[in-house]
Amino acid sequence: MLMLVGLLLSLSACKTDDEKASAHLKQAQEFVLADDAARARVEFLNVLRITPNDIASRFALAGIEEQLGNRREAYAQMLRIVEQDPRHIPSRLKLAAMAMDDPNWPEARKHLEAISEVASDNPELRVGLAIVDYADAAAQSDTLALQAAHARLLNLLPDFPKLIPLHYAIIDGFERTGRPEDALKAAEAALALDPGNLQLSQSRLSILYQLNRTGEIEAQLKAIVRDHPTAESFRQMLVEWYIKAGNLDAAEAVLRNMPDPTDTGAQLTLVRFLTDYRGSEEALITLEQLVAAHGRPTALRLLRAAMAFDDADTESAIREMREAVATAEERGEDTAGALFMLAQMLDASGERQAAENTLSTLLVSYPRNVPAAQLQSVWLLERGRPDLAMRLLKTAQAVSPEDPKTLLLLSRAYDASGDAALATQMLARAFDESENNALTALDYAARLATQGNLSSASDVLTSAIEKAPDNITLMARQGALFVAQAQWDRAETIEGRLRVIGSVPARLFADRLQFQRLVAQGKTDLAKSHIELRAQDGEITATGLAMLARAGLEAGLPDLVQYLLDLGTTYFPQSAELRAVAAELAIAMSDLDKAAEIYTELTVAAPQTEALWTDFIALRKRQGSSEVLLNTIEAALQAVPESPQLKWELATTRQANGQVDAAIASYEALFAEHPQNAPVRNNLAALLLERGQDEASVTRAAELVEPLVGSPIPQFLDTIGLVRFYQGEAEAAVAALIPAAQALGNDPQVQWHTAEALASAGRLEDARRYYQAVLDASDETSSGLAKAAAEALASHDASKAVD
Repeated sequence: MLMLVGLLLSLSACKTDDEKASAHLKQAQEFVLADDAARARVEFLNVLRITPNDIASRFALAGIEEQLGNRREAYAQMLRIVEQDPRHIPSRLKLAAMAMDDPNWPEARKHLEAISEVASDNPELRVGLAIVDYADAAAQSDTLALQAAHARLLNLLPDFPKLIPLHYAIIDGFERTGRPEDALKAAEAALALDPGNLQLSQSRLSILYQLNRTGEIEAQLKAIVRDHPTAESFRQMLVEWYIKAGNLDAAEAVLRNMPDPTDTGAQLTLVRFLTDYRGSEEALITLEQLVAAHGRPTALRLLRAAMAFDDADTESAIREMREAVATAEERGEDTAGALFMLAQMLDASGERQAAENTLSTLLVSYPRNVPAAQLQSVWLLERGRPDLAMRLLKTAQAVSPEDPKTLLLLSRAYDASGDAALATQMLARAFDESENNALTALDYAARLATQGNLSSASDVLTSAIEKAPDNITLMARQGALFVAQAQWDRAETIEGRLRVIGSVPARLFADRLQFQRLVAQGKTDLAKSHIELRAQDGEITATGLAMLARAGLEAGLPDLVQYLLDLGTTYFPQSAELRAVAAELAIAMSDLDKAAEIYTELTVAAPQTEALWTDFIALRKRQGSSEVLLNTIEAALQAVPESPQLKWELATTRQANGQVDAAIASYEALFAEHPQNAPVRNNLAALLLERGQDEASVTRAAELVEPLVGSPIPQFLDTIGLVRFYQGEAEAAVAALIPAAQALGNDPQVQWHTAEALASAGRLEDARRYYQAVLDASDETSSGLAKAAAEALASHDASKAVD
């Protein structure tokens, strides 16, 4: 009896569901007739909730979704239908049409071919297949097939005059076959059928550009902006059109006429325009008005901070940024961008530690923020911490595996860790993912060339030149590789391309490449005659001759260099560039005194030229007089007092001369200006320990090297190990010093530090090996260490004998 009652109730429920579905369907149909799509949608959803397999109702719902602008929902509903009935002709045709609109030609073909057997006579199927056949021919660049497919479409047009995808294909066909006038007529005919179609308007605009119909281009852009006010890219195109025409008032009017006055992106675009073309004062006035009118949105406050920073009002900029971050946090907004900008500002203003703290805060809240991880890794690499940098970069890579900047930084990190193979692999991936970016290509090609892979380096540059055919640096590097591989014809082709470009740098590169090629071919006399003719015709400059002379130095041809310098003296007797090359030649010929005379003249004539001073200092180091070297560095700093490079030279020279207190003073000054500089930290800490091992000195040295802990750089490991040794942590000292000693086997001082730490740890046999290493690496400059090591070994041998 209970089973019977259950069955009756079940049947009753089914009947009730059918009745409910029927009622909802009837109501839906009434709403459709009343043109009330929104309520019709609700009723069709009710029908499908009760009878989910009702294909007719689902197809009707798909049409309503499309009518309401819910294109993705419409597509999804029709996909549900073809899952139930793979040969449902109306849904397949509609899905194909929507795919063609995207355009997604493989998807369109899939839906059409699914019904090709059951609807072979269907005219919509026939025209759909014709359109995708045309698309295939266009994709394959098959000219004959494309022309045939296009002719077929034109024949079908009278039967399907309102089919917009057919019009798209016909317009495209006219453009591809070089008939822009016909393409324009076809676009205008299609627009008459569907005036609000943005894709057709864009096609007409593109064709007008091809035909260079200036007046009509402006009118078309204005029409698109009027009819599609939210199409921001076209608004920007119209603005750029007016800017190019010099009509800044019209451009400003377009930007001020915002479709949505609260659109922060549009507001930012307006302020940037005013900054570029009306001045920062007017831009700031407008920005203040926008901030006041729209409740100080974060993006506008960030822009205000950036403008203040650009105007060197650093304090106000950083204060504004911090307030913007705090406000954004209170509102629950994403603060990643604001924190990142704040970190950059702090770093640029010399507050690296505060910048790092800000970036760390960002990464705690947004650990998958790729730009923050990249910037933090740059700072870590500067500090000699490739291990920590690598961890951050691998997290960034997990988020965005193909980011070329992450891959480049990983290459640097592997390089710093001593893994050249992985560094090259990352650089190769960075090159691929950057789509053959010129700068990445130059780095990658240089690395391959250094490894002797000239052919591979040349292939890399060829790929990059295809993307940037006018990049003269790429071409010059490529030409040099062709010369190195004795590929004379290809080198000559590069020369010709550089001369066609014709800019001054391009001509300089071409002259140098021609010179290198002729010299490498043994045609030195021909190279000379080319240069003489160009000099006589006034087609060569002092810079050009200097470049050629340096190429001669690289080739090891001093006589040819002297010839070029003599020629330069004739045409450019006052050229400092050529005199500098004469100094380089004198150095190459081991005439260091003559080179010193030339550098003295040059630095007296141009005392603020830092590059001359650095070359002069390098020469003084070769001459070997520490006093003369120090005098030259001090003279350089009097002329260029703010140069970090010259300050570094002073500090390292004082250190090398044993002037510990003076060197510490120099490093302290450098550290105050560049606290993020890892070598400065390391050298200052090492000198403090050299001066004394009192508690204050050891504590300060430990503070200095703390950010360097974990670095694989052997010089840093030596200092870190020494700090640990003086802190009484012998095993920790040994852990740092042994890899340092292994990497710096010829440095007796590092061997001594290691031996002493091992002895302190009670590892006397191991210590003995490093005391011996001190003796092996010592010379007359380290005789004191050698004596101490010999005594330690003797003492060790004596204690063993007693034992």
